[in-house]
Amino acid sequence: MDINFRNVSGTYYLDIELFTRDYQQSGSYIALAFADHPEMWSSFVSECSSMIGTETMTPKISYNNNRPENIRINGLTQDDMSKLLTNFILTEADGQILCKFTQQINNLPFKNDLIYSYKEEDEKYLLFARGATSLSGLTMHNYNEKVASTYKTKIRRIFGVDCPSGFDYFPDWQLCIGSTLKEGDGWTANEQSCFIEGGNLVTIHDAFYNNFIGMTALKQMGSYRVMIGLKQNGTVWEWVDGSAFDYQRWAPGEPSNKDGDEDCAYLDPNNNNWYSGECFYLTNFLCQIPLVLNK
Repeated sequence: MDINFRNVSGTYYLDIELFTRDYQQSGSYIALAFADHPEMWSSFVSECSSMIGTETMTPKISYNNNRPENIRINGLTQDDMSKLLTNFILTEADGQILCKFTQQINNLPFKNDLIYSYKEEDEKYLLFARGATSLSGLTMHNYNEKVASTYKTKIRRIFGVDCPSGFDYFPDWQLCIGSTLKEGDGWTANEQSCFIEGGNLVTIHDAFYNNFIGMTALKQMGSYRVMIGLKQNGTVWEWVDGSAFDYQRWAPGEPSNKDGDEDCAYLDPNNNNWYSGECFYLTNFLCQIPLVLNK
């Protein structure tokens, strides 16, 4: 997921990218929801979906009521949605789907209380989810097919950011995630590259962030393992920024430390597990840098 907030002469837009893997277009959806309640009741939904009986995903707007269940908005026509949703691009390859579109979120050409309309200092919970569609809307996602924010955050602060080219934004921690290089040159050079951008190799402290890093790596670099900011010092694994080693996602049998020189850690975006490896591998890597808010 990658979202950018833009202000064009007082009219606000969200440039939305929704990405998923191991999925097919027909009868499925990927969606972003904005809610006042952490369980996503009464939430505004921006989706890329194909209803039952159609083959191609298109961007749409819908609503989750307080049951909660997803509903099509009564009276909202395709022509209405085309006025709010523009710049649509859909890419599908090898079971991976990337849906891009721009949504106008204020100064709307018509009024409908079930369509998200941005207000200054607006705060929302966020949900990214995927699942199947029905004749009437989106079905409930499975537990492992969603990522939800843990607290309300100002919409403009979430998305009104200026990340370097090639970086995506992680709202809960207000960090830009990415890399200026497709392939690194070992631990020291990779960390130096992150430092030049004002950050460091990614450090991971919970499952939510770990899943986001995996999703970002897959989107930006494909299915190859990426170096993260975890390194072994003697017998102790330490994060590059000195933060607490309070979360781990080692694959079974890891860290293996084969031949005694696998002192660096790599995340596999195919399963989000970690693997130990030598530090001089010429491999992909991900940096995290603090956001810079747009003015």
